[in-house]
Amino acid sequence: MRLLLCSVLLLALSAPVVAQQGGGLEEIIVTARRRDAENYDDRVPAVGLRRVADYAAQAVSVNGDTRAPDKRHDEIFAMIHGAIELAGKHGDIELATGEVVVEPLTTANYRSLTLRNDGRPDTDKATFLVKTKLGAGTDAKAALDRISKFIKDVPTVGRAEMKPVDDLTLSVVKPDQYRGAIIDR
Repeated sequence: MRLLLCSVLLLALSAPVVAQQGGGLEEIIVTARRRDAENYDDRVPAVGLRRVADYAAQAVSVNGDTRAPDKRHDEIFAMIHGAIELAGKHGDIELATGEVVVEPLTTANYRSLTLRNDGRPDTDKATFLVKTKLGAGTDAKAALDRISKFIKDVPTVGRAEMKPVDDLTLSVVKPDQYRGAIIDR
C-alpha cells in the first residue's frame, strides 16, 4: 500500500486547519479529492514522495430506528461506547473522529458525536472512523479484514447497528515531518 503524498501533504500543510497537540497537525486523512485553489500555478512542478501510510481507516455509522427518539439516541451511544471498550481489547483497532484532522474517539468525548437523520423521520446515525496501523507486511486487504472483523464483533444495542460507510481510506501521522523532503525535491 504505497502512497503518493506530495500534493496531499502540501495542501494539508498549507490548509488553514486548527492545530492539535503541540502546535502541529498530529494526524490527517489522505484523500484523492481535488481542492479548489485560487493560487494554483501550473508552472509549479508536481513533486512526489512515496511512503506507506500510517493507518488504514474505515468510516462507519451506527444507525438506529427505534421509534422513541430518546431511546434511539441512548441505543446509538451505548453501541458506540461498547465499540470504544471493545477497541481497547482488540489492541490493533483504534476509533477516531474527523474528516481531515483525526482525533481519538474516547469515552470522554463520544457523546459529542453529531446525530444526523438517516433518511427517515424516525432514524438517526452517528459516523466515526475505525482504524488500524499499517506497517511492514500489512496490506490493505489485511487491514480491511481486521476492521471488518471488529465491526462484526461490536455487540448491538437494541435496534442500533454498525455498518461501514464509503471505501477504506488512509491517514498519515505528523505530516509536517515530510515538509523538508518535499521542499528538497
